[in-house]
Amino acid sequence: MDTVGTFEMAKVLCKFSLFTAVHKHYSLVQWQEFAGQNPDCLEHLAASSGTGSSDFE
Repeated sequence: MDTVGTFEMAKVLCKFSLFTAVHKHYSLVQWQEFAGQNPDCLEHLAASSGTGSSDFE
């Protein structure tokens, strides 16, 4: 799997109480901005991560 969900997808899907696995390419600042602007979506999110050594850095 190359890339999974985006914040835009999460905003739409959370309206229907659907879950989104958000891709790992967002920065911490982007996550903070999304969380601050969309607190109602947070319970319907998961942050995806890779399995390679570089993904843990």
